[in-house]
Amino acid sequence: GHPRITLRREASLLDTGGAVRAALAEGLLPAEAPFFIVNADSVWLDGPIPVLHRLAQAFDPAREDSLMLLTRGAFVTGSASPRGDFALDPLGIPRRPKEREIVPYLYAGVQIATAALVADMPAGPFSLNLAWDRALEAGRLRGLVHDSLWFHFTRPLDLPDAEKMLRDAANLVPTT
Repeated sequence: GHPRITLRREASLLDTGGAVRAALAEGLLPAEAPFFIVNADSVWLDGPIPVLHRLAQAFDPAREDSLMLLTRGAFVTGSASPRGDFALDPLGIPRRPKEREIVPYLYAGVQIATAALVADMPAGPFSLNLAWDRALEAGRLRGLVHDSLWFHFTRPLDLPDAEKMLRDAANLVPTT
């Protein structure tokens, strides 16, 4: 069947991690099964295998609390960190950049996770970055590199660039 999509309006901003933790506490996300977390400011085109399928197939909850989709910074359309977010080893283990280091991958705003990612975090606002740092320390965070186009929206001025990216990509698809 189709995936269940949960939209939750917050009385006050909880940031990415706080919102996930609150949704789990209210039973809006499964406590015992993996779930997707998708940022609203990310747009991507699927490669040969759809992104959500790739994440679900590669995710091993016995080994990790989160599997993040990463994209190569050199191929990003839209505004993004010029430093990058993560380096990635051949086994998919991410690490944060060292001081003054430029790393090749950006978080692409999509991940599959379990409740364990935020289970020990305090209630209230917090960034998923804090949960990722804990998962990194425990060896329970991995990354999967995106194999197609990705766009990051941070401001209304990004819309024309996103539309152009989508038009250009549509022109690459053969028609019959």
